[in-house]
Amino acid sequence: MNPAPGGIALTKKLLNLSRLQKGSMILDVGCGDGDACQFLSSDGYRAIGLDIVRCPSEKLNSERIQGQSNAIPILEETVDAVLMECVLSILPTDDGSLTEIIRVLKPGGILMFSDLYMRYPDEESEKNRIDSESDHPKIRLADELFNLFGETGLSVRYWEDQSTVLQSLRLKFLWEGSAPENKFPYKLKNIGYICLIAERVSASG
Repeated sequence: MNPAPGGIALTKKLLNLSRLQKGSMILDVGCGDGDACQFLSSDGYRAIGLDIVRCPSEKLNSERIQGQSNAIPILEETVDAVLMECVLSILPTDDGSLTEIIRVLKPGGILMFSDLYMRYPDEESEKNRIDSESDHPKIRLADELFNLFGETGLSVRYWEDQSTVLQSLRLKFLWEGSAPENKFPYKLKNIGYICLIAERVSASG
């Protein structure tokens, strides 16, 4: 099961929005157990998973690379697309991962992205939102994400709110009997989930 909010259903949506041709090479950054890679491979794409943790061999039916998102062990301008699901928010701020994604993407390559974002900011959430010293997810406003991508060399072609997929996260907290504030320094009602398609429009740095 894909642990990212929305699961494989949201991965399918991103893939449809990307309009990638069958056989395209897709790098799944932060692939976890490799469920999205398995889906992509079964659907006719060449999927490569990247994660800092090794995946059990019985889970693999696609290529797998162990490594960091800010030091991807792939040659520049190699992949047609990058899939990044609920990864950016858990990375250290300005760690260089987006620059690496630009480097490995072919010119005109596609980023298929989904993550948490600050949908309804308030004074309390603004104090905690992007604290580079915190281990909590870095929750950005939608406009901040767009600007961050633009500064890196990615142009957002389409985006939409997918906050309904967070219902399962809220239910998980309730089931565990834990307060959301123990996981995030924000109110869950302020947090949304975004999916978007961006295109590489500049050369790597």
